[in-house]
Amino acid sequence: FFVTWNWHQVVVKSSADVIVGVMIFIGFWVIGYSLVFGFVEVCCMYLLHRDFFFLFF
Repeated sequence: FFVTWNWHQVVVKSSADVIVGVMIFIGFWVIGYSLVFGFVEVCCMYLLHRDFFFLFF
């Protein structure tokens, strides 16, 4: 029983570590992608609608 419980605990702990690692990896990837995509989008919008920016601002 002790060995089974210990094995179960190890499996749960390793699974939790894997899940946390994947969540952190996905979180960093999403944040980085959002920052890059937002920056590119702002630059493209500025270049495409530069006249509108000058008109309104």
